[in-house]
Amino acid sequence: LHLMGFASISVETSGWNSAGCVPGIEIAIADLNDRDDILAGYELVVDMKDTRVRRGIKALYEHLNTPPKKVMIIGGGCSEATTPVARTAPYLGLVQVSFSAGSPDLSRRDLYKTFFRTIRSDLFMVPSIIALCHRYGWHHIATIHQQYHLFASTVNELHALLPLSNITLVTGEVFDHDAKTNLQNIKSKNARIIFYNSYAKEARRAFCYIYELGMYGPRYQWIIPGWWANTWMEMNDTSCTPEQVQKAAEYTITINDLLVDMSGAVTDSGQTYQEYLQRYQAWPSRSRYGYNPYHTFGYDATWAIGLALNTTVATLDQKVRYLRLEDFTYDENSVITTHIFDAISKVNFHGFTGPVYFNKGERSVVADIQQLIGNTSVRVMHYEERGDSLTDVIPIQWQGTSTLPNFPDVRRAILYNSEFMVYTIFALAGIGILFALLLLGFNLRNTDHLHIRMSSPKLNNIIILGTILAYSSCILFGLDTTMVPVKFMGVICKIKTWFLAVSFSLSFGAMFAKTWRVHLVFTQMTVAYNKPVRDVHLISMVGGLLCTDVIILVTWATIDTQTVVNHLIEVTEFDDHITYYYAETCGCQHQWFWSGAFFAIKGLLLIFGCFLAYETRSVNLPGLNDSKFIGMCVYNVVVLCVVGITVSLVMRDKQTVTYAFQASCMILCATTTLSLLFLPKVSPIPQPP
Repeated sequence: LHLMGFASISVETSGWNSAGCVPGIEIAIADLNDRDDILAGYELVVDMKDTRVRRGIKALYEHLNTPPKKVMIIGGGCSEATTPVARTAPYLGLVQVSFSAGSPDLSRRDLYKTFFRTIRSDLFMVPSIIALCHRYGWHHIATIHQQYHLFASTVNELHALLPLSNITLVTGEVFDHDAKTNLQNIKSKNARIIFYNSYAKEARRAFCYIYELGMYGPRYQWIIPGWWANTWMEMNDTSCTPEQVQKAAEYTITINDLLVDMSGAVTDSGQTYQEYLQRYQAWPSRSRYGYNPYHTFGYDATWAIGLALNTTVATLDQKVRYLRLEDFTYDENSVITTHIFDAISKVNFHGFTGPVYFNKGERSVVADIQQLIGNTSVRVMHYEERGDSLTDVIPIQWQGTSTLPNFPDVRRAILYNSEFMVYTIFALAGIGILFALLLLGFNLRNTDHLHIRMSSPKLNNIIILGTILAYSSCILFGLDTTMVPVKFMGVICKIKTWFLAVSFSLSFGAMFAKTWRVHLVFTQMTVAYNKPVRDVHLISMVGGLLCTDVIILVTWATIDTQTVVNHLIEVTEFDDHITYYYAETCGCQHQWFWSGAFFAIKGLLLIFGCFLAYETRSVNLPGLNDSKFIGMCVYNVVVLCVVGITVSLVMRDKQTVTYAFQASCMILCATTTLSLLFLPKVSPIPQPP
């Protein structure tokens, strides 16, 4: 009796190499052929084909076209090769038993009608993970898996069961070949318990990133598949050394199928596991095929086939005497196939992997949970689906002093400006407003005085109004939700933007206009004498700047209104406590665009104003008695604006310092302007007796 054999023996890229299971199959074949009570009068032979991970159908075609006929299939060794074969087998009347294809998809009885396996479905990891989460109080978990259906099925099943188990999914990440961005996202979301699922090659690269990102140590617990080869960390094909990959992977929990029955009892083959293992290690083809820890599943799968065929022989002899196993044909309606299927469904024996029996082609879940300590995998517990229980073998070793916390204690705190600094600025701004009002009163009272009239008092009044708004901006910028209800802060944001923009246009715009007139008079004399530049022209210029502000501000408020937003300043971590510190700022979706528009317009005005001040630096005539002071004010505004904006951008994360510096620059700028322009005008005015 010939069997179709499928195993992934030549693996050139990432994939599952099941070659080491072939010696286990060969030993089982030899043991069955030596038995007088199993398949008496028959010799069982396996014709093994190499599926090379993804060439299952090619191997099946070769089997079908190479006599003699094969009565059953043993294999395949990996899920990618097994899936198309298992889907085709029912139409050929072939019953298939796999020893290491764990894809959850293969559990679908509607597609894989004659498929059985001694290995458990990869879904066995799901109840094991949930049981671990319940035991250690882990109520938050993240997942990351390679973009293969093999891995997605397991993760999707886990995602579906997490809500039913009162466990929160922090994030579910999927990657193709490079997981760095996904790992960064997991880190940013403060996940601590993480299930990772991929092939070993991609896992090495991922754990290299884990090392570089510092996502290992007492704060993290990784859960990974246990079916990767024991040497999966040792290949040097990443930017990290094998030692660094090993350091990142140390203390991870691995979940695997229970490879060996832990009872140590004599199996139905008449051997203990240790006796079988000695034979496996000494078997002639062992040196050719290498080692695979799943070799016990290969033995048990072959033994199950032997028992099923033995039962079929007896059944055919009793019920269908005109047919024998050697009469098997590739026919989906074959009577022999029906009896083989019934026989394998009822198989029940004690093998090296424990009790072997099938429920719709699957075995009950018994998971082996181990932990990587150094470069050694140590069994710490096992999970049994029957009873949903975890049984300890030895205590898990935690890197911290106790079990990991469920999720870091995440706190958010709003940083406010220092009260002392805020009220100091308020006081200085208040004094500045009072000072500006006194000068405004002085200017209005003495408008008709020649000394005042010569300096364009209307424009001077505009400058004073601008400085009052600047002082007021200092107060508005110091307001926060401790002083003003949150619902009003959006209005405050808009008001302080208006005050700041309008104050600049009024004060600097008026100074710019006066400087421009001086420049026009003394550099274009013909124009100056023929077309005198009167105050109304200069006020119109200021009005033009104000109109520009109004257009931008109204558009801004209409299509992209400002609100209070919390700007992240600092993140601190202590043990497993994370605190995010935020500062309240005014912002909108396109904040930099609108701010940039204002910076561009005001910046051009500053540059041109500085040029005009430089050009008129030598003017000193009684008719234009404050021209030199106007130039000094322009320089003062330019320097303080440049310094203030630069420092504010650099010190953005130092909230109190930024506010203090901004307010100080505005107060100093406004006070210096008022002092230079108006204090020299006070002394020439005769006081009443």
